[in-house]
Amino acid sequence: MNKKLILSITLFVAVATLFASLSGKGMPSSSTPEMWSQQIVTSSNFFGKPENTDPVTIPADADLELTGKGYQLISETDAIALYFKERFFNLAIVDKESGYIWYSVYPDYLTLGYSGASRFFLESGVILEYYSLENILIEDQRSYVSGSRYNVDVDFDYEAIPSGVKAHLTFKDLAIEFDVLIWIEDDQLLIKIPNDSIVEGDVEKRVLNLDGSITTKLISYRIKSIYVFPYFGANNHAINGYSFIPDGSGALIRYESAPKTTAYIKRIYGTDYGYKSSATAGSETSHIRDEFTASMPIYGVNHGYNQAAFLAMVDEGSTATEIHSYPYGYNSYPINTTFFKYILRERYQVTTSETTGDSFQLINTQPYPVDFQVSYHFLSGTDASYSGMAMKYREILGLDEREDRAQKMNLSWIGQDFKSGLFGRNYVTMTTYQDIIDIVSGLMAQGIDDFDLTYVGWSKNGYFGQTPTSLIPSGRLGGKRGFAEMMDFLNASEIAIYFKTNPIVAFSNQLGKQIVKKMTLANFQIAAERSSLITSMFYRNPQLIADWYIKNSAQLDQLGIENLQVASLGSALFSYRYGGQNYFREETLKQILAEMAELQGYSLSLEKVYSYLWPFIDQYQNTPIESNKYAYLTDSIPFIQLVLSGKVSMISPDINFVSDYQLFALRLVEYNVAPSFLLTKEPTHLLRYTNFEYVFTSEYTIWEEIIHYMHEKVCLALDQVSTLTMLHHRYIQEGVACVDYSQGVRIYVNYTSNAVVVEDGVIPAMDWLVVSS
Repeated sequence: MNKKLILSITLFVAVATLFASLSGKGMPSSSTPEMWSQQIVTSSNFFGKPENTDPVTIPADADLELTGKGYQLISETDAIALYFKERFFNLAIVDKESGYIWYSVYPDYLTLGYSGASRFFLESGVILEYYSLENILIEDQRSYVSGSRYNVDVDFDYEAIPSGVKAHLTFKDLAIEFDVLIWIEDDQLLIKIPNDSIVEGDVEKRVLNLDGSITTKLISYRIKSIYVFPYFGANNHAINGYSFIPDGSGALIRYESAPKTTAYIKRIYGTDYGYKSSATAGSETSHIRDEFTASMPIYGVNHGYNQAAFLAMVDEGSTATEIHSYPYGYNSYPINTTFFKYILRERYQVTTSETTGDSFQLINTQPYPVDFQVSYHFLSGTDASYSGMAMKYREILGLDEREDRAQKMNLSWIGQDFKSGLFGRNYVTMTTYQDIIDIVSGLMAQGIDDFDLTYVGWSKNGYFGQTPTSLIPSGRLGGKRGFAEMMDFLNASEIAIYFKTNPIVAFSNQLGKQIVKKMTLANFQIAAERSSLITSMFYRNPQLIADWYIKNSAQLDQLGIENLQVASLGSALFSYRYGGQNYFREETLKQILAEMAELQGYSLSLEKVYSYLWPFIDQYQNTPIESNKYAYLTDSIPFIQLVLSGKVSMISPDINFVSDYQLFALRLVEYNVAPSFLLTKEPTHLLRYTNFEYVFTSEYTIWEEIIHYMHEKVCLALDQVSTLTMLHHRYIQEGVACVDYSQGVRIYVNYTSNAVVVEDGVIPAMDWLVVSS
């Protein structure tokens, strides 16, 4: 598994510097940030690039150009027109507002001089990957619509569906058939492969035997995956363009002339661990962060400055889809392209004993039981940008119908945990209920009251000591009376507190835990969330998530708990077996959505949240604030923040693990994300040998001044846009970001070492400027 290394040495130096500053002159003031900021390379892909304002060429007469290339008009709306060319299964869309033509194939591909499969991959509207049941280990077996030798018949029916065409594809040499439906509605192009149209049979093939004789043999082929219009919107550095991909907070691949040898290929919502194995984690890997997954079933393409763009979205079948984005030069093609790949079958390994050599590989008997549908939403003018794509996705999710939600700093507290002892567990008390009262009182007395709390290990046996989480207040932390006093104080102070629970996993596979199995029939054991003691955990039946809360609703009401952090759920999406029945990923998604709908009486906080859950949450913990920064990515952008701003409280990764506080603070202001800390009242060394041993520093008295700094540097800026919608984000020059909000508010963030003059004033070096119209 590819992972990124958080630099432990840098963290150690930062902590050492912190201790030195506390024992000496104290924390540097905000007026002397250069004392504690590293050298910043503003040209790196941690930042964005200044906008390229070059236009693309738009034909004077789109219809004349398309009919001259063999396309025919088959449908149109007020916004777009659909043209189709039966040869090679190609289409084109005309955006009527801009006049731009979007082709399903790179317009100049014939000039590239490719032949054979290399050419077929470029020009085929549909490409089939398949398995031969003779040997399912053979990879990359493909059939193309455009290659006559592949013997593919396509029947077109222009009357079957309104505003489009139904194509029935028959791969005669493989005995595989399916439909592709293409139509338009308003500003959308829609493409669908109905699952019930898929037919897979057997074919007779003549086989040459060793003795020279020829016999006829039945051979079975099965669909592995389908590409549909993989070069829709493809182009290269000859024009001003980029692809947006849902990597981390969001990322761009700009059209550049430098060839790349790697590409973005990610399964939407990450790996399906119902089929694949998951490595365990321990204290020796606590410093390693997983790669960001594709948390949204979307991508986008932009051509020209404020001219033409589209947002592509998987409407159905997202759990069985990959996103591919190929930069210039990948696979030796001088083209940029981004597309979806529909996965119909998994190949997986079944182990028959504890010896890994005793295993064999299988594929699904039937294709995934889900339709595949993609919609392309076309954008023009000032909406033709990644900001416009985000506004469209926000609209699709219906987020503007939700109540406004302010961005508030988050202070997470470890209540208690355990270490192994001679006669069982020895519990360590780190932050009591009274400690919460005392610390919150102190902060409020200093004028800091715009924050939320999260409490981990707040109940009997702590967080890791019992699953599902106990709802009995811990006697070690103050008992029922102490808990009630804490809740009364926080309610009176209007401070929200989220209690961490985890109903979807168990830290052991004991009977009665409703543990599910993988599709391989193995126990569903996966890598545990961050812990220095527990290396693995087990998924429970996702259909029982809401049941646990509903069953315990009276106890939650009695405790006054209205805010819940539901751990592990945000990124828990898998195929599984339970009660002798198979549940594929798409079914699991629907089950989780149904469970979340039953919990809307609570304020919910999740982390690492896939986008189908965004309409249900009030707080997003550990919000990504960068991309994976792969070599082929050119920009990190706040796409998630553009979608969620003003409707979901977005919380940063814990600052305990950050080495450059000033750079981090500026990024939080740019992205409208509130700071977060993982804290304890007692000294951190007491966590040695507990599940939280990986936490190097957490003691509140050490972090208090940095909390004040972050409040001054971040929260005072975000308070001015707290519930507003982030409308547009861009870089106006290298290292200088400009973010527009509703109600005429604008924030500039300057990452450079010099003051920058803009039309609204002067942005100090390494600082921000908020202006209102």
